[in-house]
Amino acid sequence: MLQYRQGLYGREFITYLHHSGFLVETDRHILLFDCIRDNAPEGGTLGNGVFHPEAYAGKRLAVFVSHHHADHFDPAVFGWVENRPDTLYFVGKDVRRVPENIHVFRMRSGDVKAEGGVEVTALRSTDDGVAFIVQTDGVSLYHAGDLNDWRWEGEPEADNAHMTATYLKEMEKLKGMRFDAAFIPVDPRQGADMKEGLRGFLAAAEAAHIFPMHFWDDFSVCSAVAEDSALQRSGMIIHQIAGKGEQFKL
Repeated sequence: MLQYRQGLYGREFITYLHHSGFLVETDRHILLFDCIRDNAPEGGTLGNGVFHPEAYAGKRLAVFVSHHHADHFDPAVFGWVENRPDTLYFVGKDVRRVPENIHVFRMRSGDVKAEGGVEVTALRSTDDGVAFIVQTDGVSLYHAGDLNDWRWEGEPEADNAHMTATYLKEMEKLKGMRFDAAFIPVDPRQGADMKEGLRGFLAAAEAAHIFPMHFWDDFSVCSAVAEDSALQRSGMIIHQIAGKGEQFKL
């Protein structure tokens, strides 16, 4: 049986926000990935997927923006620095309108940046921007952004084959790695091919917890992935996310 290292401090929580947005709370940090406010209710709380940075005083905030697409990036995230001046930002190089008065790392493929106890490595996306490998507080995370095997029905087979080859080449960079949690696109618009990105990831790397994302509020996708016996690995959990604000413990 594969043995997976749990978080160093045993107080790690993951909250699903919306689409590809997740909040990860570690012993000393709050890590926020691809957070957007799409259809966020007025006065919303974390329980329905709305993040309020003031609720986490005492832990340093690190914000990750994989790329500029509106389903991954909300410029409002840069406003949090007004009340949290020590906020760290790791953003894909394609993201524009980045304020000058913030502590930001513009990430491109192959970059490795470390600050405030957070180490970040960027991979090249098969769409725009980057994916992130993050190490902090003894926790290892992979957030794919839009790095995925984007095969589409109706596209020329040569194009789909090229996409798969490009994706698997990027996955080779994860060979032998083990993550506490991995966040992987599973997009129902791809039909029968929606699980191919996860298959490619699992062929290269291991994770104790898999979180599907990019499923456009079709939560049945999470069940379909979790119940697929071909994707099961010993010691690994594929989480069946049921709604915004759902929280999981590592």
